[in-house]
Amino acid sequence: MKLVEANPRVPVSSIQATIAQQFEYQIQYKKGWRARDKALRSAYSDYDKSYNELPTLLMAITQFIPGTIVRYETNDALNRQGQLMQGLMEHGFTGHSHILLVAVAQDGESNVIPIAFAIVEGETANAWNFFLTNLREHVARRRGMHYL
Repeated sequence: MKLVEANPRVPVSSIQATIAQQFEYQIQYKKGWRARDKALRSAYSDYDKSYNELPTLLMAITQFIPGTIVRYETNDALNRQGQLMQGLMEHGFTGHSHILLVAVAQDGESNVIPIAFAIVEGETANAWNFFLTNLREHVARRRGMHYL
């Protein structure tokens, strides 16, 4: 637990080495991975719970940052069931195979500013099309926006 709290990205090999040093017992990689996963869940809550809180976070962002645009999109089967975000969490994120796409800008003082992000099923043509289409529609066409 202390290793994960100090560094959430601690390698499993470090966990194995710590166990071997403290207890003189060598654990398998799989056990070390499960121990790290359990410590992460304990320290930082459950992955599914975190993703289920995403709509609340996004709603708060839209209230406190005027002009923010939030768009959800799932496959048709999930939409028909009326489980927009819940379905996305249950059927998509539990495998933790999704990636984060981020568009950033740089201001005159060389500060990097995130301007758009999307959590998508993977780095596919459809995911990039969704991200870039929305980026073009909602960001690049704003008055005063200059890009290369």
